[in-house]
Amino acid sequence: IMQLNKNEIEILKFLIVSSDFVSSYDIATATGINRRTVRDEMINVKSILKELGYHLISKTSKGYMIEGKSKNSLSELQKTIEYSEQQRESIFPTLPSEIESYILKRLIETNDYMKMDDLAAELLISRSTISCDIKNIKKTLKKYDLILKQKPNYGLCITGDEANKRKVLCDYIFTNLNQSEMFYDYLDSYFTDKNSVEYGVIDIIKKYGVELSDYALCDFLVSLSVSINRILKHHYITKPQDLSIIKDCNEFHVASDIVTFLEEKLSIRLNT
Repeated sequence: IMQLNKNEIEILKFLIVSSDFVSSYDIATATGINRRTVRDEMINVKSILKELGYHLISKTSKGYMIEGKSKNSLSELQKTIEYSEQQRESIFPTLPSEIESYILKRLIETNDYMKMDDLAAELLISRSTISCDIKNIKKTLKKYDLILKQKPNYGLCITGDEANKRKVLCDYIFTNLNQSEMFYDYLDSYFTDKNSVEYGVIDIIKKYGVELSDYALCDFLVSLSVSINRILKHHYITKPQDLSIIKDCNEFHVASDIVTFLEEKLSIRLNT
């Protein structure tokens, strides 16, 4: 199940209960999120809704509305929101290392500058604490070959190769699954839902007789989910990948079948 951040959860909950179009001002007033952030988050909200099979209507001078919503039609969206809220409650960052990882994830997902004041408010900590964390975050980013930029009046932004950004997101999710003791629940959900994308991927892996431990399978599914989410939000890997050394391997054929399956199932292109 997809995991949403705090702003996405609040905006989606407001859109669900709204009976008509709502403006960015309405959303900002109701959720307490500043108006500029709301406008930025609506790009992610639209992608989330699309991935779950919903359509966000946007009209100038009117605002936003989820198309054709009803109690039954929104069940999948509500399930995703509930799951994300449970995750936030159980693994809300409190330790310095957890806070640093959370900030890394938020900056990458935002894909733009984010003010320290907004991060402090979201994490319920002081601005000075955020400033201290930034020093350690810069060191961590070097391991992923990424750079943290600071711009006056704009805030913080992470720049670098898309593949490395995905590694940060994968590490964050995988670590939190272990800490929250939801590791096996995560895997079980994929084995029971035969219509899920992940079930289809697991089926292809089994067909080729590839053996993976639970941890390796979980890590692979997390990486796959992150990649799909990033592609749906138009974040592509542009650096050419050298596949010559693996083209004759069994795993390469598994990957090729998985790509074909995902492209047909999700109507997306995974060539980058």
